[in-house]
Amino acid sequence: MIYFWLAYVALSFIISFSLLKILNNSLFGYFFSMFLFGAFISFWFIQPGSDEISPLFSILFLESTIVESNGYLRLIRPLFLFSLIGGLIGIISFFVKKKINRW
Repeated sequence: MIYFWLAYVALSFIISFSLLKILNNSLFGYFFSMFLFGAFISFWFIQPGSDEISPLFSILFLESTIVESNGYLRLIRPLFLFSLIGGLIGIISFFVKKKINRW
């Protein structure tokens, strides 16, 4: 199971880093790539009360295909939190890199 998580995080990082290079290291590129990375690596419990966790995108897909819904709100909150933290880290790293390059 740990190999799955390592491969999943590595693939998420590669996709986000590639997007950053495509967007030419701009402020929007830093924000959007880290926002996307935060969304990719967000995880949550498979079912309410369960101990098993899974990536949020797979749970959202599963919730949209089953009849008995446990609610999207329990999934949107951690997705929003991870994405917001990722976006903030992207903005901070852009300004830190910009300040370092001035020296």
